[in-house]
Amino acid sequence: GWLSVLLVTILVCLLIIRKGKASGENVRRDPPHIVALRKLDRYRDNKLWAPEKQKGFYSGVTDALREYMSERYGVGAMEMTTSEIFDDMKKTDAPKELLDEVRELFERADFVKFAKYYASDEDNASVLPVAVRFVTSTYQAEVEEDAASAAQELEVNS
Repeated sequence: GWLSVLLVTILVCLLIIRKGKASGENVRRDPPHIVALRKLDRYRDNKLWAPEKQKGFYSGVTDALREYMSERYGVGAMEMTTSEIFDDMKKTDAPKELLDEVRELFERADFVKFAKYYASDEDNASVLPVAVRFVTSTYQAEVEEDAASAAQELEVNS
C-alpha cells in the first residue's frame, strides 16, 4: 500500500514539474535594464551611422528604450508616439533632465526615420551615451528604492 502511494506521489510531482517547464513558468527572465543594455550594445559600431544605415540605427536604439520604458515603468511605449510616451513618462519618477535628453533623442530619431533627415556624426555619437545613461540611472533609482523598502520592511518586522 505504501509503495503504491509513494509511486503515485512521485508521478504527480513529475507531472507538475513537466507541466511547469512546458508552460514556461520556470523560464528565468533577465531584468529590463539588462535586456536594454544588451540591445544597445549591438549598436556601438560607428558604421551604423552611415547615412544609408541611420534609420536602422535610430530605430534599434529607440525600440530598445521603448521596451525598457514599457517593462520598467508600465508605459505602453511600443504603441505610442514620441509625445505620448513622454507625456506618460512625466508621471514617473524618472529624472526630468534625463527625460529631456531622451526626448531629444527620440525626436531626432523621428526626423531620421520619417523625414529623411541625416544626423551629424556629433549627434550620432551622443545617441548611445544618452540611452545608456537613461537606463543605468533609472535602474539605479529602482535599486535604491528596493533597498529602502527592504530596510523599512526589516524595521517593521523587527
